[in-house]
Amino acid sequence: MGTLTIDMSKVAVPKDFKSKFNGKTYTLKMPDSEMDGDTDKLKKPADFKNGDKLKKLLADVASVKDGLFSQFDSASFKSTIEELGTHDFEVKLKGENFKAKLVLQSSTGKDTRVVASTAPRKLGANPASVKVDGLSNVGSGCPSTDDVAHLLKQIAKTTSYVWSGKSGVGNGWTPQFKGHYTHEEPKVKGWKSYVDEPTMGTGTKWRLAFTLDYDEKADKVMIKIVSMFYDKH
Repeated sequence: MGTLTIDMSKVAVPKDFKSKFNGKTYTLKMPDSEMDGDTDKLKKPADFKNGDKLKKLLADVASVKDGLFSQFDSASFKSTIEELGTHDFEVKLKGENFKAKLVLQSSTGKDTRVVASTAPRKLGANPASVKVDGLSNVGSGCPSTDDVAHLLKQIAKTTSYVWSGKSGVGNGWTPQFKGHYTHEEPKVKGWKSYVDEPTMGTGTKWRLAFTLDYDEKADKVMIKIVSMFYDKH
């Protein structure tokens, strides 16, 4: 989920804007020409940060068109929207903030443009992509900084995940990071990797805990780093 923010903090709240905008859900159908190939990703996500282009995108959102378009010259725009889906839509006006939802659909009104394969996935297959969140949770405690960097590179590789078909915390995928022993970790309902193993060998003490989810539609493994910690045992 991304967020579109229209900041017009110096502009007075238009009459009836709150009742017309706040808490509402607005649906936009994105033309195929605005999409990146056959994916759900926007070809030009930066268009949501451009006032003139936003006027075209939001032309059917009456509350914004009627109440705000004339003041767009004094607005700033921020957006983290990159693909189809349901996103937060915020408008900041003088003394008050308003929130709604913005749903981006395909040109045919569907939630996705991706046609999922019905063929059975082969054992040992790799995902199409990997998304890593929670990098700020890595911290700087481990003195083996080269090992930390090496593990993070391994985590970001599609070849580090193989389809095992097993149920459980891997959602069918097993992480295999070269040089870093990895196994399930019940405390985080996920996994634990041995960070400094390349340098320390059997004397390794630093661990990286993470969870693993899977977006079947996008064939994407999604990693969330929980923490890096010193294992006293």
